[in-house]
Amino acid sequence: MLQRYPLALIGSVLLHVVLIGALAVRFGGSPDVIGSESQAAPIQAVTVSEADIEAEMERLRELENEKERQATEEQAQLEETLAALEAERDRVTEEQRQVAEETRRLQDEAERAAEERRRAEEEKQRVEEEARRAEEERQRALAERKAAETERQRIEAEVRKAEEKRQAEEAARKAEEERIAEEKRQAEEAARKAEEERIAEEKRQAEEAARKAEEERRAAEAAAARKAEQERIAARRAENERRARSEQRELDRLKGAYHSSIQKKIEKNWTVTGGVGKGANCLVLVSQSRDGRVLQAEVKSCNPETAGFRRSVETAVVRASPLPTAPREELFEREILIKFTPP
Repeated sequence: MLQRYPLALIGSVLLHVVLIGALAVRFGGSPDVIGSESQAAPIQAVTVSEADIEAEMERLRELENEKERQATEEQAQLEETLAALEAERDRVTEEQRQVAEETRRLQDEAERAAEERRRAEEEKQRVEEEARRAEEERQRALAERKAAETERQRIEAEVRKAEEKRQAEEAARKAEEERIAEEKRQAEEAARKAEEERIAEEKRQAEEAARKAEEERRAAEAAAARKAEQERIAARRAENERRARSEQRELDRLKGAYHSSIQKKIEKNWTVTGGVGKGANCLVLVSQSRDGRVLQAEVKSCNPETAGFRRSVETAVVRASPLPTAPREELFEREILIKFTPP
């Protein structure tokens, strides 16, 4: 309790010391001289009972406890929110990895994979935005706690000032013969209070400095952790993109070599008919099975458009069966459109 509410307990102890001192002066002094014409007229004073002060202090303590409980609940809720957001961010990261793997595995789904990556990036940005808002909410809760502490200190200062004023008015009503003794007592009491207040203030400042240092250390650690995580995510994203580009280049190279090997084999089995001049060409759609067997050869167009030229191309495709197989499963194409030009 002392560690959590040091200022409240110190203020309560000081208030009780002041009240005890006031009561001792009130009941321990000499009686007033009755009937003296030179005696000063009594000064009207507003009396604040110890019970009223204690009740006010109790109310303040209950208010502080309630604010502390609410702040603790808000902090717990914020931590749960941050944990949920961290899990959501991990889930989004896993989805990005799956999208990248799907892109490498199926070339014909590249456009859909790119769309998935875009959506995942938007989701990641949403999660980061929610994390930023949660951090702002946590900072707001800390600011409210600090404001509550400032308000409590202000009320304690007002109570202390009210008590000092009451003591001054009580001392003014004392008889002249008590003035010197009272002044000496007040001087000693003031010196003692000043020393106690100085010690209490030094202790408060030391505790406040330690608290601020701890908050700054935690904030620095949290910022460093967030920065490290962001750098790790960026590095992993860059590596995934680099691997995807490298994989795509390799697929393009293998695909080109695959098509070239098919065309070369067909051309080896192609006997060009006579009468075909320079610039002749034929566009053929070849259908094949996975083991390279030619299922169909459909001539789409020829120049010149002669029956002999078309048949020579179709015959060359059938003779080339089985065609070279794809070097990788995802490069296989059941239908390939090939353009033939006589050598």
